[in-house]
Amino acid sequence: MTARQIKPRQKTPRQLQKQATRSRILGKAAKLFRKQGLAKTGVDEVMKAAGLTVGGFYNHFASKNDLIAESLGAALEEAKLRLLKDPSKTTAIYLSPQHRDHPEEGCVLAALASELPRQSGVVKRRIENHLESWVAEFTARGLTRAESLDVISRAVGSLILSRIVDSEKFSDEWLTNGRNQNLSLKRSRSSASVRSSKSKRSR
Repeated sequence: MTARQIKPRQKTPRQLQKQATRSRILGKAAKLFRKQGLAKTGVDEVMKAAGLTVGGFYNHFASKNDLIAESLGAALEEAKLRLLKDPSKTTAIYLSPQHRDHPEEGCVLAALASELPRQSGVVKRRIENHLESWVAEFTARGLTRAESLDVISRAVGSLILSRIVDSEKFSDEWLTNGRNQNLSLKRSRSSASVRSSKSKRSR
C-alpha cells in the first residue's frame, strides 16, 4: 500500500499579499542601501519607498539587521542570475560603464565594500555563501580555485576603483584592464582544456 500523497497547502490571498509586500520591501531596501549606504538608510525611508507605513515593518522583519541580511541576500542572487543569463558576457556586463554608473542597481559587494566588514555574522555568512557559489561556478568552467578567487577579486576591485577616481578616462582604464585580464585568463584556461582533451583522445 502506498502512502497517500499530501498536496502542499495553497497559500491564502492574504498570505500571497503579505509575500508580495515583503518582496517589495526587500527590493526597495536593497536599492536604497546600495545607493545611500547601510548606516544612512533608515527603516522609515525604506517603508516610505515601498509605499507603506513604518508601523508595518515588524510584521515582516525582526530588525533592521534582519532586513539588511534578507535584502542583500536577495540582491546578490538576483544579480548572479542576471549575469549568468549569458556566461560569455558575464565579465563584460560586470565591468561595464553602465554597471559603474548605477551602483544602486548593481553589485552589493562593490557598492557597500566599506560597510560590510562591520555587519553581523548573518550578513557575512550570506556574502560568504554567495562568493563560494561564484567560485564553484568558475571552477566548473575549468578554472582552479585560486584562479577563480583571482577573477572575482579583480572584477570587484576594478569596479570599486573605477568609481572612486575623478577622471572618466582613468575610470574606463580600470574597467578595460579588469575585463581584458579576466577574459585572457578564461581564454587561456579554455584553450588548455581543449588541448588536454585532444591529447587524451589521441592516446
